[in-house]
Amino acid sequence: MGNLFAMPCRNAPSRNVLGLATGDMNDMADIEGNFVWYELLTTAIGAAADFYVNVVGFTAGDMVVDNVAYKILSAGERPTAAIVDTVAYSDGSGALSGWVGYLAVKDVDAVVAMMHELAAVVRLAPCDAAGIGRFAIVGDPQGAAIGLFASSSGSASRTEADSTLNGHVAWHELYTGNPQEALSFYRHAFGWRSVQTIDMGAAGPYLIFSTGDEPAGGIARRPQEISQSLWSPFFRVNDIEAAAHRVVAEGGKVFDELREVPDGDFTLRCFDRQGAVFALVGPKAS
Repeated sequence: MGNLFAMPCRNAPSRNVLGLATGDMNDMADIEGNFVWYELLTTAIGAAADFYVNVVGFTAGDMVVDNVAYKILSAGERPTAAIVDTVAYSDGSGALSGWVGYLAVKDVDAVVAMMHELAAVVRLAPCDAAGIGRFAIVGDPQGAAIGLFASSSGSASRTEADSTLNGHVAWHELYTGNPQEALSFYRHAFGWRSVQTIDMGAAGPYLIFSTGDEPAGGIARRPQEISQSLWSPFFRVNDIEAAAHRVVAEGGKVFDELREVPDGDFTLRCFDRQGAVFALVGPKAS
């Protein structure tokens, strides 16, 4: 395996900063390859937390673990995501930042090795989070960072478990250079299935994928506004137009028009005030 795991595991959390032991739990074998958590890596965690509290409606709690400061974003009583200083998970390149989604796996080390064989790059070597599990971050063949998580209890909760509730993650989107190649990679690595291909004209195909029984997200050609391949969470809001105004008022930027989706909701793709890509989904108030 050579130097596959040579990248140090820095400041590995020693308790449940991930909030992964809450909500309706599933056996890891049943949700392997599903998203179970999101983290925002940034150099300004306080400002980032204020932005998402005011835009999405989260509550934010403070936690310090091994001298690393975290902000835990909760929707109601349930932790939804965390914000952490990017230095804590530094891969040495300075480029590991923005939102990172974590997929459930049974064996982090084995999956990292398998993904490496499929041309993925280790960004953060497998680390232990005492009492919660083991995790790692890799870059897929087109450069998008994706996290892996194996629960020490053998169970975790899918992010979409409460996807109809305000503040919860309802959809996952990958912006990349070649959507077909990206889906092929995740299909080989995690067994994801192609559900539908939508012709977006000049923007290229939009590939809807499933990680289980239901569609979970989409893969799109990276728009010119985004400089690198990345994953974006879609947070649910109860009024998409009001949320769009809050994005701008809080120093963020909307880089796409409101788009109606088949269930009657609307989506909105944005940058936060530090430039991280995220999206919102929800109905119009009227």
